Amino acid sequence: TNAETAHKLKQKIKIADKFILVATQDAIDSKWCNWELGLGDVHKYIDNIDLEKKTLFIGFAETATGIAGSVFSLFGKNASFICTTRQILNNCSERIEFLEEHSHAADQICHLSKEELAEFDSIVLIDDELTTGNTNLNIISRLNEISPGKKYTLISILDWRNEENLKKYKVFSEDNSLEIDSVSLIKGNINIKEDFVF
Repeated sequence: TNAETAHKLKQKIKIADKFILVATQDAIDSKWCNWELGLGDVHKYIDNIDLEKKTLFIGFAETATGIAGSVFSLFGKNASFICTTRQILNNCSERIEFLEEHSHAADQICHLSKEELAEFDSIVLIDDELTTGNTNLNIISRLNEISPGKKYTLISILDWRNEENLKKYKVFSEDNSLEIDSVSLIKGNINIKEDFVF
């Protein structure tokens, strides 16, 4: 590869409607593919990342508020954003309450009406990490009670759900006829030895 090829690649990426990287291991390891991905990131603006279906992005208070806002900012048409909170807002008569069981303040609130929720085909739930995934199941369960049949996607930096947690998701999805996908930067398991002292 030389300067002439690099110039041609730049021009093609600039004029293309979409930029798609097929992330094989060789592509990920390639300096050129990473360079091309950087060019695509610069030249494909928010207006080009439109969604076909109306999608609601929900960030979990408090740690995922910034992460969720950043993810949402990449999308244009048909994307809306809201964060959960632990505060009851006086000017919002309708709200969806659910539990974040492991938290010091377990009660979470999403200030969203039944009519507002009905507008969306798809919901993206964004958190910093999934440990058991129970918080996501709790809000999905509540949302599905109010407005059934939506597609759900979970986005997190870390996903520590074990086989038992993943089975719980599978059973929940099948029982409720729901599609629930998940995307994370890191996926793994945490194992603590019985004699380990913190």
